[in-house]
Amino acid sequence: MLDMPTDVIFEILRRLHPRTLLILSWTSKSLYTYLMKKSSVLIWRACLKNALGLPPCPQNVIEPVYTAFMFSTHCMACGTSDAALPVWGAYIRLCRQCAKSKA
Repeated sequence: MLDMPTDVIFEILRRLHPRTLLILSWTSKSLYTYLMKKSSVLIWRACLKNALGLPPCPQNVIEPVYTAFMFSTHCMACGTSDAALPVWGAYIRLCRQCAKSKA
């Protein structure tokens, strides 16, 4: 996929829901690297617009982090899949164990 022209990649990815883009970024190292570049910010911004009713991304948070915070249930400290505790001021999700250790 990454062998395609950049404008074609943008046209495909910008139509995705942000959660789908986030999950796609986790599927391979090359996609993750590509989507975490500063030059991919327009893709993330376009995808965030596809989530109706989603508050805008705060200026002090990068779009991939905001997307992970809003649409993932994984702990952003240890990676476990049961991070139900959002820390709104820091825009991170923590599992109960990490929340206790970070407190």
